[in-house]
Amino acid sequence: MYRPAASARCWTRKEACLKATGAGISEASLRTLRLGTSPLPARSPGWALMAPRVPAGYAAACAVREAVPPGDSRPIRPSASSVRQHR
Repeated sequence: MYRPAASARCWTRKEACLKATGAGISEASLRTLRLGTSPLPARSPGWALMAPRVPAGYAAACAVREAVPPGDSRPIRPSASSVRQHR
């Protein structure tokens, strides 16, 4: 059964994390990143993933980098967001 709201939550979470890490959206990255479809996102190590309040019919996610480990020099954006309509 297709659930538009759950699908939109999943997509916006993945998109926000992939934007923030710079990994890019590929079939492999979309399949391996598991962030859940419930109203509260699953944990993603190293990231705080938030679901901002948005109007009915929309889903949104914001990924914010948690503390950067010493010596980690990867070029990572501090945060990224995604919004999607699911009506």
